[in-house]
Amino acid sequence: RNFFSFLPGSHLSLAPFMSEDSKRRLGDYYVGKRLGQGLTSTVRLGQHCKTGQRVALKILNMQKLNQSKSLLRALDSEILALKKIS
Repeated sequence: RNFFSFLPGSHLSLAPFMSEDSKRRLGDYYVGKRLGQGLTSTVRLGQHCKTGQRVALKILNMQKLNQSKSLLRALDSEILALKKIS
């Protein structure tokens, strides 16, 4: 299973975001091209369907995260840091 989180990313460019026929949705967001990938997650470009706000969507691989307590602690630290700046 994957866990999705939304991170503001208004500085990202949407050109080209994706073609109309290939749009995938996650809740209220269109999911676009891959921006980066790490050991336990993938970051994709996203856009709110109604407002057009651009975001970075972090898609976590929970199977990999659950294999390591240190990775879970690192994720907790990242979440706490993001809460402080939002």
